Amino acid sequence: MRLRAQDKVAYAAVHSTKMAVFREMYAVFVAKELEKNSARAQKFLKFVRDSGAALQDFCLYQVLAETTGQQLDQMDDAAKQDAANRYAERVQFHAYLQWLADHQLELCQRHARDKGMKLGLMRDLAVGADGGGAEVTTNLDLFCRSAAVGAPPDPLAEKGQNWGLPPMDPAALRASGFAHFINLLRANMAHCGALRIDHAMALMRLWWCPPGQTADFGAYIYYPFREMLGLLRLESVRNRCLVIGEDMGVVPTEFREALMSSNIFTNKLFYFEKLQDGRFRPAQEYEPRALAMLTNHDVPTIASWWVGSDLQLRQRLNLLEEERIMRRLSCSGIWRNCACWNGWKARAW
Repeated sequence: MRLRAQDKVAYAAVHSTKMAVFREMYAVFVAKELEKNSARAQKFLKFVRDSGAALQDFCLYQVLAETTGQQLDQMDDAAKQDAANRYAERVQFHAYLQWLADHQLELCQRHARDKGMKLGLMRDLAVGADGGGAEVTTNLDLFCRSAAVGAPPDPLAEKGQNWGLPPMDPAALRASGFAHFINLLRANMAHCGALRIDHAMALMRLWWCPPGQTADFGAYIYYPFREMLGLLRLESVRNRCLVIGEDMGVVPTEFREALMSSNIFTNKLFYFEKLQDGRFRPAQEYEPRALAMLTNHDVPTIASWWVGSDLQLRQRLNLLEEERIMRRLSCSGIWRNCACWNGWKARAW
């Protein structure tokens, strides 16, 4: 109750409290389920077997972060095996947490469908992973850690964007039979009705940013698009999971055409759906196969946008340019079409 009453999330305290509870839960699980080889224990052990090396590597990564602070990429195979044996109980504890999370997600999806939702949950596949995280450090041959993915210069960011995430090597990806890509899709399509792929253009090409330079010095690196799109379509059918490709930014025409022909939904964001005169596009003119959203993680909240506080922040950062004028024109178009226009028109902007 004390932590919930705080104005801001006390992440360290919340984590410590939850982990203490989880360890108590795990001790009970071991005594009442695993040691008796119960039906629930069998489900857990099956989850561990089916998850394979990826789960074991992740759990070992978590254990080392809690104990020695060692990184898996600093250890040879013998040292990894020694650590896995030495911390076997801790590794199993983290596998237990992953099993709980997976089961709870399954229950959420089942509840959503039981209540009449056609799709239920929508999950999100990120464009990349942290260079020091488990995914990268357990797949060193697949990632180019000297570069970072991002986006080229555009009206939103004149110097481009550098997201600080190492890209996958397209040649290594193909040489591996796309195993990591397939596992990512299967893991993220589990227990949901739709999967949104962040920066879906990564299926075709990624903007690589060189070390020590701003993103406007980057270049496009192309990926085996036909194979990756084919695998995405295959896993969509196998997992009965609708796919939404986030296609905002600098997008090749042939990429959008390929998505449409594959029945992959596009992603439309309210802020960017404007007509030639700057007014916002009416809802009836949106593409039929589109996920329409007010905001996402890349743009201001609708509350901040509505009152203009994001403009004040951008002005302090010297990023404002002509946005204020265009905002006024756009908003006047919205308000005239709103039932509440009469209440707003007397107010000064």
